[in-house]
Amino acid sequence: MFFREINDDLFLALVQPSFAKDYLRIIKPNQTDFSRFLPWAASELNEDFFLKYVNKSLHSYADGVALPCSIIYHDKLVGNIDFHQIDYSVKKANIGYWLDPKYRGRGIVANSVQAFVNIGFNEMDLTKIEIWTSIENKDSCAVAERAGFTQESIRTKNASELCDKVGYGLSK
Repeated sequence: MFFREINDDLFLALVQPSFAKDYLRIIKPNQTDFSRFLPWAASELNEDFFLKYVNKSLHSYADGVALPCSIIYHDKLVGNIDFHQIDYSVKKANIGYWLDPKYRGRGIVANSVQAFVNIGFNEMDLTKIEIWTSIENKDSCAVAERAGFTQESIRTKNASELCDKVGYGLSK
């Protein structure tokens, strides 16, 4: 099982079925907030929804196309970060993340992103990492910029996306 300590208070752990209840605990009361940027958050949410998410994520991990992790802060699950769309043929992956609103502004996502950058470049031999986020999500844009990512492109809203997206990239 993947596990990474970032500091004494913060670590990342590969998602597991027992985390489904925690995901529901975080997302359900904040569904309106999350659904502005994450299409799946507007779904009918229950524990089964998150069990399916975890199982699908673990299959993607086993297939080598994702690294789905829970963010644990002070021994409490507070969010999620993942590499998705890992493509070893071009040595590239995307990072996605979300965090319980109660824990925002503490550097948790920034530290988690930095850990993923180190994992991607130093352990997975990636040469390019991207972050795609809503152009309206100023906090997420700031995380990417503080982590050294450069804005590279803008993708306009389409049928599968809720809003315009900004793409940030970081090369090794």
